[in-house]
Amino acid sequence: MYPIYRSYDKLDQMVNIVNVDSRFDLGDASQPINNKSYVGKIIVTEPYNLFITQILGIKLILILKRK
Repeated sequence: MYPIYRSYDKLDQMVNIVNVDSRFDLGDASQPINNKSYVGKIIVTEPYNLFITQILGIKLILILKRK
């Protein structure tokens, strides 16, 4: 998702993102990007193109209990 988000840098327009994940992938934005820190990189790295981010998540524990 991060490279796709960065592709909007040259368009000079704001971006809305919807992320569906089982965790809130903020991580440490000062560290190299990985699958647990890309949302943090999107939020703190310039240029700021992000207008709205929505994170839809699931709780695997609740799903596994039903089975």
